[in-house]
Amino acid sequence: MSQPAGSSSSASSILKQQMEATSKRLDHLIQSAKWKEHQEHLQTLTSNVSYLDLKELKKSRKLPRFNEDNLASYPIIPSTPFDYPHALKDYHGMTLAYRFPIPTEYITTLSESQPLLPPQEILPNPRDNFLYRHYPIWADYSKTILESRKYRRDHPRSQQWL
Repeated sequence: MSQPAGSSSSASSILKQQMEATSKRLDHLIQSAKWKEHQEHLQTLTSNVSYLDLKELKKSRKLPRFNEDNLASYPIIPSTPFDYPHALKDYHGMTLAYRFPIPTEYITTLSESQPLLPPQEILPNPRDNFLYRHYPIWADYSKTILESRKYRRDHPRSQQWL
């Protein structure tokens, strides 16, 4: 079956508008009173390893051996859309990690945007085989944002998706 001419571009345009609206709503959420309310309920865990120690360990090729005897002492934080944010800080108060719940409607918008992406070839290598797209964007101890190879390969469609 063939689609009417222009239907895929109009669908892409509508989806892009929805994504922009969702992005604006997310920005509003962060700046709104809800954000402040979430901060009041912030659950903080304190790490016994400092930020500077982790930074030094990053330079090493080998990580310290994992002690399975201590596994029961590690906190488990379940993830739900209605959960409060969590922060992991070192004993100096430096934030090591931060997690906040993503509202369900944003996850739905991301799922609906899947058709915007180019087809994905499946490789036999299980190390790099994800069921969904894996576009990490990070700034590892740097003010410069870094993009993954796959993100750059699928550009500009990957940019529309994010």
